[in-house]
Amino acid sequence: ENGAALICAVSPQPVEGVVYGAENVVTAIPAGFGILNGGTLAGWLSTREACAACLLSNRRGSPQLTVTDSRGGIATLVINDAECAVSPVYSGAALERIEVAAELGASLLELSEPSHFENTGYLDELSGLLAETLEDAFSSLFGRMNETRCDFLGLAPILRAQGARTFDALAPSWAELVGAGKVPFAVTVTAEISRTLGL
Repeated sequence: ENGAALICAVSPQPVEGVVYGAENVVTAIPAGFGILNGGTLAGWLSTREACAACLLSNRRGSPQLTVTDSRGGIATLVINDAECAVSPVYSGAALERIEVAAELGASLLELSEPSHFENTGYLDELSGLLAETLEDAFSSLFGRMNETRCDFLGLAPILRAQGARTFDALAPSWAELVGAGKVPFAVTVTAEISRTLGL
């Protein structure tokens, strides 16, 4: 929106093992997104912020996230299903807030401490940790939008589709809110881990 966009960022990583006929081989690993505004690099999204951005646009792929359980174990989770709703809340002609509600279904891919899986309610614990992690990621993502003062998430057409007359009559206008870095957000995430893979 208004010349703002996201572009995939990569990080060079050395290739492990032997590559015949070559030395010091590196490969490109996805490392979040770059934020473009008017053709200029305005900032970066971390890997978790990039995951939230993909979920927001319902282009999730099969992202993996790690969380740390209450006993220090590292769990690798894969998001299988996601629904993300974006709804404007108005107060007269003003935008009171944008409500973002995400519902996620995930699988447990790997555990650093497999014995933790035997604990009663362990998947519920991981589900809560995943929800907290992504709530933080969404909050950080929207903070980045306000920081860069550009609608790189393309929210304007989403909001306008839910009431063009109200959106067009906003005071302050959407452009003014974005330009001032004062777009208000409220985020809720629910998650359920219902399957295990490779355990």
